[in-house]
Amino acid sequence: MANIGPPCQLESMGGEVEIELSSEAMSCAESRGVYTAYKGAVRSGEAAGIGRASEVDGWSCTEYPLAEYPLIVRCRQGTRRFDVVGLAPAAHTDQAPVHPSIGPSSNGRPIIFQTPSGNIGCAMTRANVICNIFKFNWSPPPVPADCEYPASSSWGHAIELTPHGHTFLCTDGAVVDPGSGGFPTLQYGKAVGRGPFACESREQALVCVTKGGQGILISVQKLKLF
Repeated sequence: MANIGPPCQLESMGGEVEIELSSEAMSCAESRGVYTAYKGAVRSGEAAGIGRASEVDGWSCTEYPLAEYPLIVRCRQGTRRFDVVGLAPAAHTDQAPVHPSIGPSSNGRPIIFQTPSGNIGCAMTRANVICNIFKFNWSPPPVPADCEYPASSSWGHAIELTPHGHTFLCTDGAVVDPGSGGFPTLQYGKAVGRGPFACESREQALVCVTKGGQGILISVQKLKLF
């Protein structure tokens, strides 16, 4: 996309981003307003969020998986368009933003983190992301017949995301237990990435995605697999 005029910079997602305009008929103020409205709609659940287009103030905006960083959001209205890109100085080599207090491990060990509420904990490697949620109000899928813990109250609490999709894990305990303490916290609005995976902590949910577009959105009130 050809950038028209000076870029517009602002703080977003816990770091600095830049809005690149494709039309002389646009201003920084207008694009900031549309982007701010879009992010507000995502936070409230009125916008689809990652990977899907949403209509906001007459604009169609699509949020891209964090694995596609630095491109964050693209908005269009007829022939007018702007892109929001990240300016994080220490982006991960696999092009996912990295939370500074966690960081990618160079020794092959998982990146382990928990959400600020302490209700979700995850372990991230280059092969998968496994998350545990301890309190939730949604119904998990039926327990598979070959699960060796069919009566366990832990069914539905562990979900694995791989480049090929997602699955509930049959386990009698927590893969990651935030209740044990000592894990870094992924603050709201921050993200961590490794290999083909990236996870973003939001006030309403944790979202983890792959470069291929698969992902999970998990919270107390809602589970979305895509």
